[in-house]
Amino acid sequence: MGRGLCLFLTVSLGLQLCWGCTTGVIGRLATTDGATYVFGTSDTENGDFRAAVVRGKKHKAGSTRRIYPLKQVYPHLVSEDRSFTWSKENLEDLPQKDLWNPTEPIFSIPQVNETYSLIETGAGYGLVNEFGVAMGESTCGARFVQKPIFDGGYAAFEIGELSQIALERTKTARDAIKLMGSLAEQHGYYGAFYNDPAQQHNEAGEALTVADGKEAWVFHITPDDTGKSAVWCAQRVPDDSFSIVANRFVIREVVENSDDFLYSSNIFEIARRHGLWRKEQKLDFVRVYGPLDDDLIKYSTDRVWRAAQLWNPSRGESRENRQNYPTNFHADRPISFEDVNALLRDHYEGSEIDLTKGIESGPFGDPDRYDKFPGDGLSAGDLREHSFLRAISMFRSIYYFIQRSDTSLPKEVNGRVLMGFHEPSESIAVPLYVCSKTLPKQVVSGSMFAYDDTSLYWAATLLGNWVHKAYVHIHPFVMPLINNFETNMYNEMDKVEEEAAVLIKAGKKDEAITLLEGKQLEWSIDTREFLRTTFYQIVSKFHDGLVYGNPAGESVTVHSVFYPREWLEAIGVFSSPFPVVENSKKRSLRER
Repeated sequence: MGRGLCLFLTVSLGLQLCWGCTTGVIGRLATTDGATYVFGTSDTENGDFRAAVVRGKKHKAGSTRRIYPLKQVYPHLVSEDRSFTWSKENLEDLPQKDLWNPTEPIFSIPQVNETYSLIETGAGYGLVNEFGVAMGESTCGARFVQKPIFDGGYAAFEIGELSQIALERTKTARDAIKLMGSLAEQHGYYGAFYNDPAQQHNEAGEALTVADGKEAWVFHITPDDTGKSAVWCAQRVPDDSFSIVANRFVIREVVENSDDFLYSSNIFEIARRHGLWRKEQKLDFVRVYGPLDDDLIKYSTDRVWRAAQLWNPSRGESRENRQNYPTNFHADRPISFEDVNALLRDHYEGSEIDLTKGIESGPFGDPDRYDKFPGDGLSAGDLREHSFLRAISMFRSIYYFIQRSDTSLPKEVNGRVLMGFHEPSESIAVPLYVCSKTLPKQVVSGSMFAYDDTSLYWAATLLGNWVHKAYVHIHPFVMPLINNFETNMYNEMDKVEEEAAVLIKAGKKDEAITLLEGKQLEWSIDTREFLRTTFYQIVSKFHDGLVYGNPAGESVTVHSVFYPREWLEAIGVFSSPFPVVENSKKRSLRER
């Protein structure tokens, strides 16, 4: 996720726990419904997965907007003046609750006369505002690093606060980008792990995808070389194209004097000052402002390649060309909502790097690859040079989202995001509306400290973890159930939104908002119940290496899943002698 792309456990070991969000944006002529799409995942092992609606307000003259420090672990924010989600009342009832004091601001800027409503997350990012301006996030490595004002530096802003303020104050993607860039240039920008020499460059940059129903953009930002400002650039995505960002900058040549580019006033001067660019050259943002060491390129670019393979196959993009991927890819065919949902659930199935295949997936085709960690005889040297692949869908996603912006819709309907929790491949995203006074308890409660039966995150976590115990057997059983539930809910959502639009056109806006609020609560409750019921169903059907059938019959049927021959051969079961472990000592089957 943003802040925490790779947290080194100790400098001496040089080992990493990788986070790393994925985000994408699609132009309006590249979709089946003529809307822009912003989508993404937030991937971390210890994040605050709660969602919050922040109500728009009119402000008194002379008011200020508080700026808070970067924090993504629970509780992301403790404050009474922003959203119920961040209030003291909404904290988990745990012994340490009294230790979570109100968050102290680190800075403030003048407040505007009026701010707009938005939905934001415990990861710190704004998702969408009432005008359908939406954002997705992905941390990227960068050349320059700077400290925040609360830790001996000059920078006041990180990407979360910038995204929130932009959604509070703007009605278009272009204006949102200009505002974020201006604030960062004026007050400075900092990334996560700025004090960690091993990780500060991997965490220094950020990318946002931004869209508003008309235009789609990719925005990049890094600290500048003085520690007091920022370097930023944004490129418009052509209407018939899409862009994917996966923890690596994607903007290449920066074109001057073009309506399709926005950038900071210092972008060329800083590059020239450091000998990274000459006036007669084209400025390549990736090469000039990207990280000094691009050792995470494979971790990042396979996700970009996969989207290109699925949505732009005519290009014939190869994984070996990863250094030269373009910013944008042309969509060979119109991309649907279902296509976006499928991409978020993807593990490279059917491709040359299908994560459900091979010995790494275990005997039952598990696509998850856990983060490398020393222990059980593994040293830093064993792990430093070797990494598993990762996909867009992964086990430590805390949430994912899809936002579709259509300017033909009333803003009460258009300001909507579909938000799901835990790994997308076994989860379901529920509709949330910015016009709501409150969000359902299922999305505003819960933490990593303890299981919460009301939380959508925990319902999806239960189901997902059991599915991955025997993935090749359980996932095909579960997905038709999920697809059927989703189809029914999203079909109903379309009808409800049509009804709400009619009410708004008839001057009955309050009735429309009440309708949308009531349905989002109903859908959240139903989704949590479905996930929990499905979990109970698969536990009773798949357990202890057995599959139970005929639940309505006089007696159940039972068969063993056992291990496939291919996997047994791969681990040497049929070799002679085959080593086994007994009482921590290796012995062969013959010796037994």
